[in-house]
Amino acid sequence: MAGKSAGAGAPAGTAGLRPLFIVAAACAAVAFFHQVLTLGRQGLWGDEIFTVVAADPARPLGEMFERYLLPDVHPPLHYLLMRAWLMAAPHADWAMRVPGLVAYAMTVAAAAVYPCRALGPVPRAVFTLLAATSFGTIYFAQEARSYHLLALLAVAILYDMLDHDAAIRNGMTPRWRRLSVSAALGIVASYTHYYGFLFCGAAVIVLIVAALPRWTVALRFVAVGAAIVAAFAPWIALHAGSLAGQLGGAFWIDNAPGAILRGFLRHLLSGAPAAALIAALCLWAAQRRGPALLRDRSLLLVVAAAAITVAVAVALSFHTPTITARNLTMVRIALLLAIAMVIAEVATARLAWVPIAAAGAALFAGFVIGAVPRASWREPMAHLRAATSCAHREILFHDGKGLTPDLAAYYLPEERFAFRRSGFGGDFARELASLNAAAPGCDIVAIALNLDPANPAERAALAAAVPRTGYRLEEWPSALVVRAAAP
Repeated sequence: MAGKSAGAGAPAGTAGLRPLFIVAAACAAVAFFHQVLTLGRQGLWGDEIFTVVAADPARPLGEMFERYLLPDVHPPLHYLLMRAWLMAAPHADWAMRVPGLVAYAMTVAAAAVYPCRALGPVPRAVFTLLAATSFGTIYFAQEARSYHLLALLAVAILYDMLDHDAAIRNGMTPRWRRLSVSAALGIVASYTHYYGFLFCGAAVIVLIVAALPRWTVALRFVAVGAAIVAAFAPWIALHAGSLAGQLGGAFWIDNAPGAILRGFLRHLLSGAPAAALIAALCLWAAQRRGPALLRDRSLLLVVAAAAITVAVAVALSFHTPTITARNLTMVRIALLLAIAMVIAEVATARLAWVPIAAAGAALFAGFVIGAVPRASWREPMAHLRAATSCAHREILFHDGKGLTPDLAAYYLPEERFAFRRSGFGGDFARELASLNAAAPGCDIVAIALNLDPANPAERAALAAAVPRTGYRLEEWPSALVVRAAAP
């Protein structure tokens, strides 16, 4: 029936669907315990180190904002949450990622039980399975950045949007209490990431348009949007100066459209096997229920929220490209929900249970097999410490991508090491010659960190800057080490 969410019209009895629910719970449990066992397998990478250094609770709050948060391109909420966590957490790489693990568990739980009258148990079960095993959900849950929080917020914002629309369709007026929750979610999303502000704004626009025939209800959604903007405006005013510099050309991220799309699809579908299974299930649903899907209002609203977010981001990118695969985290969650709503149309058929379970398994396997190691420099720094026995060693570090001396020294805070900036450019040979004398046990003179293992051109350009005589290179997956050759 038009206006009903996909899967909401499933047969009343769901006891026969218990295997589907068990598969969703089992896949989520396997993914969770895999993360528990692998949290500290890789060292922190550059952005994670920035988060941990900026959020150091030993640093005065004013210095935290002035030195780190205001020059950064992100709102401050995640850093403040990490600061609170670091007050109790042990100083270990795995501990820095525990908040992501907690957010992952909350995301899966929210997909399964967060209140939403528009979704029946079948689309919830399929969405829980997809969200729990999606490459991006697991990947971002294993790093100390804000994207795991964005995924959680996206689930709640989407469910609220659909619940409000269900009230409208049933001739009801959304209550202010639930609208206040929606406004709070929008404010939290905005202070977590600027793309969180875009996404919740898109959800509000969708609801306003959906409610236009009842203008008094539409005004309630206008009030929600106004509350979000009013609450976020103080940060915009405070951050405007630094943000203007970033948007004026200092934003260093290279956003090749093809790379963005490939990264986003990988985060969404993990790889070809999962993509093929999901595509087959969606085609099956389209063949059986195509006209009904095209009239499904809830499905259209979810797709519209994702489309508006992308459209605004693309429009803004004509001035300054800021789109990355990770910045589209909330769009990815919206598309997973849309896919789940489509697959739910055939999920009640026993014949669909095996390919649905296989899709969840393939999503998870795609992450386990295909995840590229992060650009961590824990191991190169351990090597530098072990290979250096002198009392004082000056070392040049490549200061690209915003790397600063305190970030470079995160894994090597000993006073005997003095890190100096270098662009690894035309003056590199002169800079090397200005360092204190090298000797056996004191011959590591430069290091390039935070290299993307998937970007060999970056590595080649830095390696080409090293003088061919008097020096030799040691290569790591995410670093280059320059040593003075023995005379």
